[in-house]
Amino acid sequence: LHLAHLYLSQNKLDEAEAQYHTLINLGFGDADSLNNLGVIALKRDQAKAAVDFFVKALEADEDHLDARNNLAAI
Repeated sequence: LHLAHLYLSQNKLDEAEAQYHTLINLGFGDADSLNNLGVIALKRDQAKAAVDFFVKALEADEDHLDARNNLAAI
């Protein structure tokens, strides 16, 4: 998870996305991973995909403040 966050903070979107998907596929995906996939989608001007990820993040954790704020900002 830390590596994925590091890649995202360095704007290495492809690497970050791959790490988050790997975490999710291994069963370690959580609201943070889903929210950050939404952030990556937004950075790529993929608003529909971003909304989908933010909604999934909120389904995983209805109190996830970042996902809620990100969804409201779209």
